[in-house]
Amino acid sequence: MFDNLGSVIKMAKEMQGRVQEMQQNLHQVRVYGDAGAGMVRVEMNGKHEVARVEIREEAMEDREMLEGLVTAATNDAVRKIEEEIQSKMGELGLNLPGLSGMV
Repeated sequence: MFDNLGSVIKMAKEMQGRVQEMQQNLHQVRVYGDAGAGMVRVEMNGKHEVARVEIREEAMEDREMLEGLVTAATNDAVRKIEEEIQSKMGELGLNLPGLSGMV
């Protein structure tokens, strides 16, 4: 019985180490969210930090439209980051819904 418990504990520690490594490497992941046919582009890293926002000149003519485009591009980037995190977690055998927000 204790042999099996020891194996489970060893596997859990190995998995924990892989998850921690993935967490540390998330800042290297980059995605781009777009809106308005590229009028607004948001670059985001794997820690959900916005690294850069690009806005085309023509998007600045209408403030309300620009606000909507920035929001849409940011949401697009968040969705892509979540997909990337889920993919990386799947590679670790941790494909659990809702877990990416905890990473």
